[in-house]
Amino acid sequence: MAAKIPEFDYAICMACNICAELCPLTCIEMSKTGIDALKKVYPVLASPATCTGCSICKNACPVEAISMKETIPTSH
Repeated sequence: MAAKIPEFDYAICMACNICAELCPLTCIEMSKTGIDALKKVYPVLASPATCTGCSICKNACPVEAISMKETIPTSH
C-alpha cells in the first residue's frame, strides 16, 4: 500500500467520474450510492492495496474533492 491514498470529500464531489477514468491501475470505482437525494454514484477507493499514491486522481479533480491521506504502516 502506498504511503498516501486518496480520500474523497463527498460534500463537494460532483460524481463526474474523472478520477476513476484516469486512475492508471483502476483502483477507483464509481460504486458509492445513496448519500444524496439525486442518487448519484460516487467514487470509492476499491483497491487500496494496489494504489501507488500517484495523485493523478487528486490532480485531475475539478472541484478539489480528493486529498491524499497518509496510511498507517503495518508491520509484517
